[in-house]
Amino acid sequence: IDPPNPDSRTDIDILIGVGDCHGVLVYPAAYHVLSGNNIDLYVYFTESVFGVDCNVPRGVYYYKNINSLPPGEYTLNLIKKQDVTPPVPDELIYSIRFSVSRAPALPVPLLNGWGLAVLVLSLLLMGGWWYRRLQVRDEV
Repeated sequence: IDPPNPDSRTDIDILIGVGDCHGVLVYPAAYHVLSGNNIDLYVYFTESVFGVDCNVPRGVYYYKNINSLPPGEYTLNLIKKQDVTPPVPDELIYSIRFSVSRAPALPVPLLNGWGLAVLVLSLLLMGGWWYRRLQVRDEV
């Protein structure tokens, strides 16, 4: 899980180690199903074996399609899919629990010199408009 301790404003990435005999297909690579507090991540793995040696370089596959989640406890299930004929059943490879915390409150920005000047000018203009409106009504 990246970041390791996400909050409710953070998009979540899933990092999956690949290499040696296991890789991830380019298309379709993966998709997820969110059901309550369970996330099932289906990854199309490929097994590449040539003779005795495997040739998939070691690395990390990044799944970046999980947006921010509400605060709570979640279970991520990594499910192996294979794009082969005949089809083989899906296989649960790994399951991990993680927490999403409540995001800290955003600070209220303070007005700098220009912001304060615009605010004062706006209030003066609104006050002038309101005063003029009252004068026109009194004349009628």
